[in-house]
Amino acid sequence: MLVGFNPKLESPVFNARILKTVKRGLKVYKIGPAEDLTYDYIHLGNSIKDLTNILQDKDGFKKLFGEGTNNHILFSGNLSNELSEFNQIF
Repeated sequence: MLVGFNPKLESPVFNARILKTVKRGLKVYKIGPAEDLTYDYIHLGNSIKDLTNILQDKDGFKKLFGEGTNNHILFSGNLSNELSEFNQIF
């Protein structure tokens, strides 16, 4: 899951690796502005509150990510104010 993170702009090499993995079946979810990342992704909302809602709904989280153990949430470094709000919730 990408949270406020546009790897196409912030890390083009990493974005290319994501694209390669998407071609092998990776599902990418994004919270933040809808952007062209060169691959398809599922847009889940625009704010940290959307992430909070997903994480607080354990069943909803499992529906998105399944029972897998190799799930990652990547945050942009530009989210310091929003993340302080997020840290207060969890």
